[in-house]
Amino acid sequence: MTNDEILTTLENVKQLLQDNKSLKIGDLTLNLKANNELAVIGWTNFIHFENLTKRQSLIELNEIKDLFRLMLNSSKDFADFAENKTIIYFLNYDDAGKCGIEICSEENGQIFWQAQLRED
Repeated sequence: MTNDEILTTLENVKQLLQDNKSLKIGDLTLNLKANNELAVIGWTNFIHFENLTKRQSLIELNEIKDLFRLMLNSSKDFADFAENKTIIYFLNYDDAGKCGIEICSEENGQIFWQAQLRED
């Protein structure tokens, strides 16, 4: 997806996220919940689940947040759309397309662990 395509998608995100559908924009997937929550989902770069650690997962979660902020800064329309939403960030693991495993999430600065990971 080119930068121009991403910007066009960001400008039209309100129409594209209707009916609780997911929308992939670049490396992130967005999902608008009925209760005004916007889920921002990113995927770990790790291929083997057993190599994941809590510290590395938090680094990747912060990268997801940074990328989302970049999207907000790139499109006023998208920033206006997200302004009054509760944003929940998710880091997921993709098992080669077989399933998606939630690793951790962050809402209002609080981290929630869904997967048992080893400490560093």
